[in-house]
Amino acid sequence: MMPGDTSDFTGRLDEVTRIGRALAGDGRAGSAVPVVAVVGRAGIGKTALAVHVAHGIGGSFPDGRLFADLHAGADRRPSPAQVLERFLRALGLPGPAIPDGLGERAEVYRTLLAGRRMLVVLDEVHAESQVRPLLPGEPGWLQHGDAGVRAPLSLSPAGLGEDAKRLLRALAVLDSPDCPTWVGAALLDVREPVAQDLFDELADAQLVEVTGLGPFARYRLHDLVRLFARELPAPQDQVTALSRMVASLLYLVEQAAYREFGGGQPHLRGDTPSRPLPGPLTEQLLADPLAWFDSERAAVRSAVRQTGEAGLTSLCWDLARKAASFYKLRAYRDDWRETHETAPAVARRAGGKRGVAAIHVSTAELLLGTDSSGEVRRELDAACALFEEIGHEYGPALAVRDLALLDRLEGRHADAAACGERALELLRRTGTPVDVAYVLMGLAHLKLECGQVDAAATLLEESLALSVGHGARRLRAQILYRKGRALVESGEPDQGLEIYGRSLGIVRSIGDPIGEAHLLHDIGACLLAQDRLKEAEGALGAALEVAEGCGHRRAQEASLPLIFSSKTFQQMGSRASCCRWVFCLSVLTRTRPMSAIEERHPFIKRAARGS
Repeated sequence: MMPGDTSDFTGRLDEVTRIGRALAGDGRAGSAVPVVAVVGRAGIGKTALAVHVAHGIGGSFPDGRLFADLHAGADRRPSPAQVLERFLRALGLPGPAIPDGLGERAEVYRTLLAGRRMLVVLDEVHAESQVRPLLPGEPGWLQHGDAGVRAPLSLSPAGLGEDAKRLLRALAVLDSPDCPTWVGAALLDVREPVAQDLFDELADAQLVEVTGLGPFARYRLHDLVRLFARELPAPQDQVTALSRMVASLLYLVEQAAYREFGGGQPHLRGDTPSRPLPGPLTEQLLADPLAWFDSERAAVRSAVRQTGEAGLTSLCWDLARKAASFYKLRAYRDDWRETHETAPAVARRAGGKRGVAAIHVSTAELLLGTDSSGEVRRELDAACALFEEIGHEYGPALAVRDLALLDRLEGRHADAAACGERALELLRRTGTPVDVAYVLMGLAHLKLECGQVDAAATLLEESLALSVGHGARRLRAQILYRKGRALVESGEPDQGLEIYGRSLGIVRSIGDPIGEAHLLHDIGACLLAQDRLKEAEGALGAALEVAEGCGHRRAQEASLPLIFSSKTFQQMGSRASCCRWVFCLSVLTRTRPMSAIEERHPFIKRAARGS
């Protein structure tokens, strides 16, 4: 997101004009990409100038603007691959569709920008190697080599109060590029209004840059200021301050997860408790839990790394595990890999078997539903062995619950039922109501797949009752979805459609496009079975559109045959089936080999063989 323009920006008219003219280019297709570099010593307003120009010439770039802080001179700058991930998401590419490698991401990035007029602003560039993968084409000009310039910095903290100096020194320890007010309060162990006054003092001294207002204000140290601040006398309680800050961050992640997913798994956490923030502030920050996590994901990643380096083992693995649900939901694969490599390594060095086991479970949950079933089973087996070794009851219950899901996904229904019943027994004794509700829902899903509709309905009623009052909006939507399916399969389609509608309202309110695609597909299938063809076509078409928008291939494949059958039934009567095979083949072969399609869709194989 492009930072806001400085309201009192004055002067530099010549530079503004020259930069704007250079970036306008000649507008011819295929011409070199114009590149302008703004250089100078720290604190003279390079960023403010670049942002001011970007806002002033925005109309010349009708397809949008991209901004990235490359954090020059920092100990750990964001890699070009990480910046490209954020750019690709901003350009509308869903998380599951973003490739892993830098080269592949750069190729997709350039493909998406081809033919568009977009402005890209890269702040705090340290070396050419940072910039090259982020250019949308061949540059018209760029300095050669990776030579960097280290500008001299002369600052004096003499005018600052002692508490402001302490805050400046504490902020310099953090790896994250910016922070909100509550971070300063946690670092110094003061109330937020006190921290706000100290941040204002630093801003008046031009030692921090400010964006946003109120509880959403963020403060950023220029990297040369950060280096200068690290030369100030270090506080004796530096690790304690970091621990307080990360414990507060852990509290916010826990609260965001509770609002989004429910439960919280209180019986599997580290020895260091989270540090609550004031209630009104928490409510303001977490009004939209997913948006809050998206804004703090870099801080979470840095906090896992820094707590590991500081020997704060419990906070390290606890934060990594609590963030995992968001990583899976948002397909933040880079964040997941980094945090889930750091945390178990730290726990192993400290001899923390509980932390290692917890990350094994977390890793398995992130991999469930992918093509890595063997790895999932190995992770869960390793977790069970460690939990049993230390006599931990709750951890194995979670692992057995996940094994039940894995067995169901692999079609091993008997094993899935056995693991599910065992998990239910353990979690009724050691877990939370939400833990039990999840297992009941899984068992109900298994009953539905086995045609035991009445038994499934009974389990779903108990599961729904347990989910009330514990956050868990997403869980309630999933339970209602299965309840609607049970009603449809028991011959009550109108009631089923009504329950589907309730679930659809929840998934739309929480921004769950994958859940929305599945619901719309089942709504369309139900309408199709009732010969309500026009309504079915609308629901299935919407399912396909949503599935394509979020990159969910399974939902796309499930909807396509039904969509075409609804159309052809209306248009072609008895000839519909023949056209259905042709259409399915023409679309599905774009994404999968024929052998895989025939295995997944047996009716296509039969049709292709003329049977």
